[in-house]
Amino acid sequence: MDRSVFQAQREWVRAELERCTDFWVKNGWDHEHGGVYTCLDRKGKVYSTDKSVWMQGRCAWTFSYLCGVYGVRQDWLELAKSCLAFMEAHCINRDKGNRMYFTCLLYTSPSPRDA
Repeated sequence: MDRSVFQAQREWVRAELERCTDFWVKNGWDHEHGGVYTCLDRKGKVYSTDKSVWMQGRCAWTFSYLCGVYGVRQDWLELAKSCLAFMEAHCINRDKGNRMYFTCLLYTSPSPRDA
């Protein structure tokens, strides 16, 4: 296969990676409460302030991994740290054996079904 095909595919993958990460950094990051909003429409508008706890961990892992593979970008690193701090502060039920909640509602309270 021609080397230019691989180069074109590499450039496409990098562009898609930028588009996707920029979307979450710009639209999903909750700078006020920490972590990421997980209910966004395709244009980036938040339609629910409920936060999936699983997604907080996934975003922390993903953005940390990207820093390791593609080099540290400050926004990626800060978003990963924000998700980890949010999880530590709001997503663990300390009264029930340190079990993790499933969802956190606005203002970082656990979902009523998780209480």
